[in-house]
Amino acid sequence: MEKTEKIGRRSYVKYVGAAIVVAAVAGGAGYYAMQRPQVEEKEVTFMTCEPTATIVTSQADDLLEKHGIKINVIRTDLAEHNDKMMMELTSHSGSVDVMQQMVEHVGMNYKYYVPFETKIKELGINTDDFIEYAIQNSGYFDDAHKFSPKGGGSVLYNLPNNATEEIYAYRKDWFEDPKEQDAFKEKYGYDLMPPEDGYAMKEWCDVLEFFTRPEEKRWGYVESMDPREAIVTTWPEAFSLGIYYTDANGVPSFNVPQRIEALALHQYWYKQGWAVPGSTSVYGSLVAEEMLKGQTAICFGWIHMFGPLEKEDSPLKGKLGYMVPPSWKEFRGKPRPLPPGVTSWVKAGSTYRAPNGSWNLGVNKDSKRIDEAFVFCKWLLSPEVQKKGSLDTGFIGSVKQIFDDPEIKEKFPYTLTARKLWSTEHSWICIPRVPEMGEMYGATTNLIQEAISKFRDPKEVLDECQANVVKIWEKAGYPTEGEYAPW
Repeated sequence: MEKTEKIGRRSYVKYVGAAIVVAAVAGGAGYYAMQRPQVEEKEVTFMTCEPTATIVTSQADDLLEKHGIKINVIRTDLAEHNDKMMMELTSHSGSVDVMQQMVEHVGMNYKYYVPFETKIKELGINTDDFIEYAIQNSGYFDDAHKFSPKGGGSVLYNLPNNATEEIYAYRKDWFEDPKEQDAFKEKYGYDLMPPEDGYAMKEWCDVLEFFTRPEEKRWGYVESMDPREAIVTTWPEAFSLGIYYTDANGVPSFNVPQRIEALALHQYWYKQGWAVPGSTSVYGSLVAEEMLKGQTAICFGWIHMFGPLEKEDSPLKGKLGYMVPPSWKEFRGKPRPLPPGVTSWVKAGSTYRAPNGSWNLGVNKDSKRIDEAFVFCKWLLSPEVQKKGSLDTGFIGSVKQIFDDPEIKEKFPYTLTARKLWSTEHSWICIPRVPEMGEMYGATTNLIQEAISKFRDPKEVLDECQANVVKIWEKAGYPTEGEYAPW
């Protein structure tokens, strides 16, 4: 049986095998009893993963007090969440009322949800309160916007409970060390500190090289390169050139020349030994732990995973800075030889762009408690609940006032860098929202990972990705040929 937690005012229910152990506190004395599951009149079941599960369960008393709703949380591991969510939705059992899903799942699942626009006026929810990119990415959807790196659509199916982006954490204490600064300037001919608009690609290589010192157990870089994350992790260099997974007409663009060069550059970092050994098997949920080991100058990851870096007991508290991705702009300092497969350090029109995403809430069409489900969503998205959850976990919410809250900004400085990326110019959706996203993902991400872990030829890998995606697109009736249409 799936593990769930029924959270009430002063009690909890936890499934153990086929039975339920109930623990309650009354008048300071506890008792335990065995009983069958009881369906309660105002109860909502929510399927989610961490840290949202903790955010909800830790504030469940507030939900019960304010709205008379008990929450039943089904916790899933991040790696298995999509499969369990799809099994539940396609079964039409209605046993889960609210789902949390990621931005790329909107196109897969929208038909299973009650559109939010049917309830937002009644509930008094103002969509203008949400970060623009998050609601465009996670909330709105229609067929005409499924390829867009900027989201959008005509129907509001979901509301985001988190707005996340991939940015870079760096060891500010190392970068600000006068000895390191002097040594860097002497070797490369310019100041070490990152510019507001990020490093140039050539400068980025200088920095990774400079901090790689295996004899000191230091390396320049760590990122999540497991097969589930590899396809996203290796795209910022292409995003900065205006290259997405498809062109503006929806034709797959995996093997366009700019994308091949971008992957060749990314592969070069690993060939040079600048990445922490074992990076190719680091999962997204563990990348902050790699940074906490103190061996890495720069860490690339989702901001919703950076909470542990800024905890009060973190050994890196106060020692970190955060920066935007590099771009193919004019560089400072001494010349550097081009990596194999790269034709130039500077590309016209390049700007920094980060992969973005959102975690969002959808109300199951098959729910027997649709009204209560929407009330729960409004509660979870309220500024009070989002702020407490953000402060407790570092999983920053999705409404503007949370990112702008002085307490949040001080405790989690990565929110300041994330805010620079809110515009559609500097932030693109991590994965296209096509209903066939899962097929596309499965047909490409292992190959991308092999380009890094096995040093496979980038063009060969991306030609194979292109061929696989074209087959999926042909089956779906999407365009697969034509002159490249830029975004």
